[in-house]
Amino acid sequence: MTPTDAPSMTEHAHPATDRLLALFESELALPARTVHVGMPITEVGDSLDWLELLMAVEETFGVQLDPAQTKSIRTVADLLRLLPPQAEERLDRDLQNAVQQALQGMVPRPI
Repeated sequence: MTPTDAPSMTEHAHPATDRLLALFESELALPARTVHVGMPITEVGDSLDWLELLMAVEETFGVQLDPAQTKSIRTVADLLRLLPPQAEERLDRDLQNAVQQALQGMVPRPI
């Protein structure tokens, strides 16, 4: 499957999917919209890139991935399946907090 055949980031219904794809692109300095869920891991960089990416995934999603399970990852979708439901809940919480902070900064203050 080529990137043009693959679903784009905007076609995914889950924020965790979009965030994971964006993380691949930012951490590996890949052009926007080149990563898709069916992409083989072998196409995203070397072993050091992979290790750094896994650490970024753990930090971003607030999870700890089992090293034994990460060895079986062959595609981006495989990694996505390893993320527990709490990972998406954390993204939702982080987004809500960011929106609240932005709104607080926009509230006019009395002069």
